[in-house]
Amino acid sequence: MTPRVALLLTCLPLLGCPPEYEPAAQARVLTTDPLLDAGAIAVGDRATVGLELRSVGAAPITVTDITVAHEGDSEPFVLLDWAEPDGKLVLSRGTEASPTLAVVQLSYRPEDAGTHRALLTVHSNDTQVEDGQWHVALRGLAMHPCASVSPSFVDFGPRASGSFSSDTLSLVNCGQVELTVAGFDLGASSTYSVQTPDPIYVQPGTTSHVTVAWVPADGEPDAAVVELLSNDPEHALLVDLQGNDCDASLHPDWDDDGDGWFACAGDCDDTDALVSPSAVELANGHDDDCDGEIDEAANPSSDDQDEDGWSEDEGDCHDADPEIHPDAQELADRIDNDCDGAIDEGTTRYDDDGDGYSELEGDCDDNEDGVYPGAHESISGVDDDCDGHVDEGSTSFDDDGDGWSEEAGDCDDDNPWVLPDTVEDCDELDNDCDGEIDEDDACAYLAERTIDTGLGQPTGCSSAPAGRGAGLLLALLGLLGITRRDLPWPM
Repeated sequence: MTPRVALLLTCLPLLGCPPEYEPAAQARVLTTDPLLDAGAIAVGDRATVGLELRSVGAAPITVTDITVAHEGDSEPFVLLDWAEPDGKLVLSRGTEASPTLAVVQLSYRPEDAGTHRALLTVHSNDTQVEDGQWHVALRGLAMHPCASVSPSFVDFGPRASGSFSSDTLSLVNCGQVELTVAGFDLGASSTYSVQTPDPIYVQPGTTSHVTVAWVPADGEPDAAVVELLSNDPEHALLVDLQGNDCDASLHPDWDDDGDGWFACAGDCDDTDALVSPSAVELANGHDDDCDGEIDEAANPSSDDQDEDGWSEDEGDCHDADPEIHPDAQELADRIDNDCDGAIDEGTTRYDDDGDGYSELEGDCDDNEDGVYPGAHESISGVDDDCDGHVDEGSTSFDDDGDGWSEEAGDCDDDNPWVLPDTVEDCDELDNDCDGEIDEDDACAYLAERTIDTGLGQPTGCSSAPAGRGAGLLLALLGLLGITRRDLPWPM
């Protein structure tokens, strides 16, 4: 302070009134958001979220401590390093229009399913809130993912040794949180492989594709099981793989002549479509019906040659095999066991409804051609897409996984934090579906400001007219050679 200003201060009482404003401590003002939502993640996963601290006062803010108090026994919110080397965090002064920012990071690490809440407290030298504390509500939602893979069986058919074959699997996220496939387990197999790199991340409601491949070492039957190692604890993602196994196959490549019969299923000449167990024996020097006899004219079709109770005239389509006749049970063996003209129908290996999927390949209703993996889900009371959910997207289905559907009273079935009888958060939403927003004490923990962010306060002095006091002061300033910029207060 200059000598002239000091002299002015000793003379002020003579004016009868102090200046219109007197000096005051500069305000330290910290602001942040009242709620930090970590979102919904899979149990066991981690999500990092940031809380923005803002300095908007005329003086710097010093954050001396940040604490987190959890609700319940688990402590899924972990405060990451935030302080400077001296154990504090200093934010220089700022304004509402141009705040000074710092971001404090937290890690959300849920180990159990459900909602998680905590209260974060920022301790600072904020001059406008009680004890310099600002409270922030923390919340997060942990759920188990849902996964399905189709087809669940891949038959590569007959392939030459050393050749390369591949097929595609559809990996569906049927849940509400991210699905992760960390890797693949093929057991001891050295001939099968997965061509798709891991890890694979699948967002809710989407589908990713996985390519499996096979390079046979020889012409012998070769089978394996591939497991997709996911973070879904309730659904094992297993796919059976096989090749070069005619007896266990439905692959059309085994039927060279296209007559519906495989060589391993009784076709004695798989290069001639007129020769098969169901063909009619002709006088041509060939065993047309594959019964081991040639031109057996002496055996009329009315005879029951295999003694199974049925002759050819009565419908036996292979009268050399007593296990094949109209009353036989259809088996998954590439043979028309019951002589009805269809092969393997009604078995898990056969696509009975013609939708491209058998039960072995993931069809959950093989009598309905509109039901199969990947089908459009209609509101019909049926699991059309075979993902384990019925009528998702309808008012009767709990789309957000919070335990409530729209029919049950959920007023926002896309938000798991909105449901009847829940806690009301300070988030401008009707969390408890009672028609009110942020009611009662939802925002009670918000900091209450006590003074303005300016540099001083009015004194309230009125002992002399403002014009007279200001005029005397200006005259005195002129005599002392003091300008307005020399004063320690605004004027």
